[in-house]
Amino acid sequence: MHRVTSTFPRSTPSLQNPKNVNLVDCNSLLEAGDSTAAAEQSDRVQIEYPKLLETLQTERAKRQWASADVSIALVSANEESESQKRFTAMLVRSGFETDVSSYRDNYVSVPAGRRPSDFYDQEKRQRPLVSLSSRIAYALGVLARWQDAQVVVVSHAFELHWPMRDFLQRNPRARIGLAYFGGLLDNRWKQAGLFDKESPIQFLELEDSGLFGGLELRRRTPPLPSGLSRL
Repeated sequence: MHRVTSTFPRSTPSLQNPKNVNLVDCNSLLEAGDSTAAAEQSDRVQIEYPKLLETLQTERAKRQWASADVSIALVSANEESESQKRFTAMLVRSGFETDVSSYRDNYVSVPAGRRPSDFYDQEKRQRPLVSLSSRIAYALGVLARWQDAQVVVVSHAFELHWPMRDFLQRNPRARIGLAYFGGLLDNRWKQAGLFDKESPIQFLELEDSGLFGGLELRRRTPPLPSGLSRL
């Protein structure tokens, strides 16, 4: 996988050509922490990354998958930020390899001919949306050369649905899973049948894994059924 030249710490690959991989979208997990902090009326909620790695390996074993050859944490960062350098160093100490890219490269493109200022209020310090989905989709394309690859993706982004489905269609012996907090997923995952028993993409629920520093989360209750559903 291509890595951006930077002063961020990076780990040494454990295998030259791994095929059993965990791909972790750190920006998506940051958004999960922000959303949970708002719901829990807390100043800040952080993911415990060592526990996340342990949870992913436990979930793989539970499904009789091979252990991950490598776990790659994808980070969108400002290379001049000391705090973000420390965050990346923490990931390496926690057992992850890192793929660090500039946050500017990960802004979601606005419609052609428009400017970001047309959509984001600078006075309210709104920033353009960041997405690492293209980098994860690229990684899935690279891994698709292995007929029996087993990949877990940690992200909420529905943009990954088609790449994950195509990954399996090209390699029927492969396995792929989406790991995230069910209550925070893009709703289109449900509409696409992720939670159905016959779903080719396995879902790994992280809601009860205690990844938010042991914080007892309030259960996000599903909406009440519509009366029209009885018709």
